[in-house]
Amino acid sequence: MAFIALILSGCANEQENRAAGLLIPEPIDDQGWNYEAYQGVMSAQADRELEMFISEGKTSQADIKAKIDAWSEEGVELIIGHSHLYGDHFADLHEDYPDTHFVVMNEEVSGDNMTGLHFNGYAMGYFAGMLAADSSANEHIAAIGAFPFQPELQGFEDGARYYSSAVQTDIATIESWTDTEAAERKYDELTEAGADIFYPAGNGFNVQIIERVKEDQLHAIGYVGDQIDLGESVILSSTVQKVGYLYEYLLDAFQNDELTNGNHYFDFNDGAVAMGDFGAAVDEETKKWLNKHVSHYIEHEELPHESDVDEQLDSDS
Repeated sequence: MAFIALILSGCANEQENRAAGLLIPEPIDDQGWNYEAYQGVMSAQADRELEMFISEGKTSQADIKAKIDAWSEEGVELIIGHSHLYGDHFADLHEDYPDTHFVVMNEEVSGDNMTGLHFNGYAMGYFAGMLAADSSANEHIAAIGAFPFQPELQGFEDGARYYSSAVQTDIATIESWTDTEAAERKYDELTEAGADIFYPAGNGFNVQIIERVKEDQLHAIGYVGDQIDLGESVILSSTVQKVGYLYEYLLDAFQNDELTNGNHYFDFNDGAVAMGDFGAAVDEETKKWLNKHVSHYIEHEELPHESDVDEQLDSDS
């Protein structure tokens, strides 16, 4: 499915509808980041009068420019790139389209008619690292990420270190969001080294790694969506990025002419990031302990090493 046109409309006349375009880098059936983008747009349809165009797989500058030109003829005023990779392309092209607003997910942007929307990955990675360290029988955990710049990877390492300096934490990256073979090679290396809890922080390969974890009867923490449905006995929890929340925010701002240039960041306290359902391997005491830390972070914007939540838990027990 290379191109989809959706009419997300209420009762207004079609001529009154505004139009937006969404570029998704990979097919939407990935059970992760790209699927969440599609679902996010679909969930916005009930209350908005908006014509929405969706295109998959356009990642080269020539293809992106051709799609922008085609959409411009359709009256598209907002173009969203659902990946950091669109940042450089939009930076090169946006000045040629002064009447179009360009939005990129998880990429720093600058300039007129450019907006970056960002999930705060560090905190979710931090809580994932705490949970992984607490759950590891071997005291050896691992994250497999796409790129070193992902803040959730540093958060995972720091959260595990906060929990215990005795837990070995390996961070591996493969320089790709979608190279499943490279991700599986890293997984093989890490399991051979003794890791028993995995955080596959790449939307194009996390499902495949979780399937490998399931085969080996180990445990994983899901990524992007709540992936408890991949196996309650396998998934400890998930770090959930609520893509639909960002699209609700974005389309409201667009329709109300309130969309501003620059970078905007979203975290647990915005309701844009959350921990998913706990799996069967997580006991009630651990659930209470982690939820207490997450709640404190939401209320006070303090991570565990910045607060005394553990002391409070000790006094309550």
